[in-house]
Amino acid sequence: MKKLVKVETGKKAQQSDAMKLGWLTGIIGGAIKWDDTLSPRTRQFIFTELMAVLDPIKDREYIDGLVKGMSEQGFEVKEETTEPNLLHE
Repeated sequence: MKKLVKVETGKKAQQSDAMKLGWLTGIIGGAIKWDDTLSPRTRQFIFTELMAVLDPIKDREYIDGLVKGMSEQGFEVKEETTEPNLLHE
């Protein structure tokens, strides 16, 4: 049975590239310090945060690849998309 992972793609997509990179650097660094074995739980956490900074339209190819990779690792991904054109309304 696959473990369900809910992600909000695009939640932080409106941020600048520098802010996204800073966010991900902190998240990944903290996760690795917390669990240096990269357990499934840690991978799920990093995956969820990475999906939040990706643009649901422009980064679709990356998103699809990440979802496929997580599926191959035994996760079922449920994607909830924040549309980029609605972020500023």
